[in-house]
Amino acid sequence: MSETAQRAMAQGLTDQLMKTRELAAQARSEARHFKELSEEALDGLDAAAAQIESERKLAIAAAAGAAVVAGMLGGALGVSMARRQQAMALARVSQEMVDLRRRGVAELEKAQRFGGEGLARSLIPALDAMDALEASVSSSGSDDAEGTRLTRTALLDALREHDIVRVAPELGEKFDVNTMEAMLVSPAATPSEVGTVATLLRPGYVMQGERILRAAQVGVGVADGE
Repeated sequence: MSETAQRAMAQGLTDQLMKTRELAAQARSEARHFKELSEEALDGLDAAAAQIESERKLAIAAAAGAAVVAGMLGGALGVSMARRQQAMALARVSQEMVDLRRRGVAELEKAQRFGGEGLARSLIPALDAMDALEASVSSSGSDDAEGTRLTRTALLDALREHDIVRVAPELGEKFDVNTMEAMLVSPAATPSEVGTVATLLRPGYVMQGERILRAAQVGVGVADGE
């Protein structure tokens, strides 16, 4: 690659990184706003659940009192039954509030775990460009090569801090449909190479050990004639 082409690629990478910084700032702001709204919603659910629980206890106490009075007077059992039904209804609502809050907490935890997904996805094209630039200048030993390597390493370290790992299968590794995407196939030299990685086109990225941001794009060896 010519020096002019390298410079153009480096400028494109710089532009991509500037855009990524803007996205990072936006993602942090949105995450803070979402967290505040979620916490307010959970506080509201707590208050509503506490109010319903208080009303349920009052209804139970009233039902018990009505039953005692009805027993003393020899009638009015319908009042007691109505009170008990009210208490049961409030108990159901109270349980629904508990379940709703539990789901709210689960959604909040999920959002906090995967809140950086959009930012991570925006970094992938920058990392791809950096991989290409590093490959083109690595043999030159220039300051550009060292600077590219350091910047790329810093970005990967930042991703790892958020539990985002790079998936770069080795040649000969068994093809994994969960983390890899077959972009092309080629005849395998030996039977043992059938269904294994023959070429790594682009690495993949996995978040929190379960969410695929991008599957590793690979070429797969197949039996001759397939």
